[in-house]
Amino acid sequence: MFYLLLNFHTCIDANGDVIGYKTEHLSDGRKCISYEPTVVGLVKIHLLKEKGSINESLFIVHAFDPSAVHLINFSKNILINTTNLFHIDPTKAGKGTLKIIITDPNNQSLPLFVQKQSNNQITVQFKPIVLGLHTVLILFNQIPITGTPFQVLVENIEQQSKVKNTRSFEIEEREHSINSKHELLLLAQQQEKPHSLSSQTRHSLLVKSNDILVQQKDFLLNKEHEREQILKSQYIPLNEAEIRRLQLIKEKFEHGQPIDVVFDPRLYPFKVQVQNSYPLTNSDVHFL
Repeated sequence: MFYLLLNFHTCIDANGDVIGYKTEHLSDGRKCISYEPTVVGLVKIHLLKEKGSINESLFIVHAFDPSAVHLINFSKNILINTTNLFHIDPTKAGKGTLKIIITDPNNQSLPLFVQKQSNNQITVQFKPIVLGLHTVLILFNQIPITGTPFQVLVENIEQQSKVKNTRSFEIEEREHSINSKHELLLLAQQQEKPHSLSSQTRHSLLVKSNDILVQQKDFLLNKEHEREQILKSQYIPLNEAEIRRLQLIKEKFEHGQPIDVVFDPRLYPFKVQVQNSYPLTNSDVHFL
């Protein structure tokens, strides 16, 4: 859209085709011309200097398309204190200015290293130093490209490895259970026809069935032990002030005194053994 006092002639897009337009006459004598290019590239606008004159004035603008800017190889696993790299392809979007903003959970912008490649794609590198959700916003001529803004989670290596271990444990346990059930089903189907099997064969099948059950039980016990070890590694150590405060609670338990201290409801790697039964519970072991 633009305004003019001269007479408007025509608009031509980058393919040489005429662009349709609408004209609105304003009260101050100007004309409002509205047009919508469908092709990225140069748009030539021809204006008549004087009514009836063949002399024309050429006005050139650039048509662009933010939706034609593409994000390439943006990793879903972002690690703290690690340099991450991704690419932006604006080659089919037309002429314009690209703006990239990445902010941390505190709304602070991350420093970026931006470099233009020989194929006109853009390489962007950034290094997050704060854990949590980061927001990525990419603008082309002040307009957000398709899919932005979006958020990514910045994690540390320990968190990521614990998640992977938990997932692999669940998958391995599920596969082992499926295999065991399949073998037991085959054995059961064979045992449904005892007359067709010799006593020695039936005995070997029963032994194998028992071995499978024992192996499955040992497997589940080992995995349960591994899971307990992972949970223990996630306990948060206490500082001296918290240890003294816990000791005070223990003494109050032992003397049957009321407790008016509120703790952070996280899991502590210890338990309190109470000598005298406390009236608030039927158990003499209290987990805090």
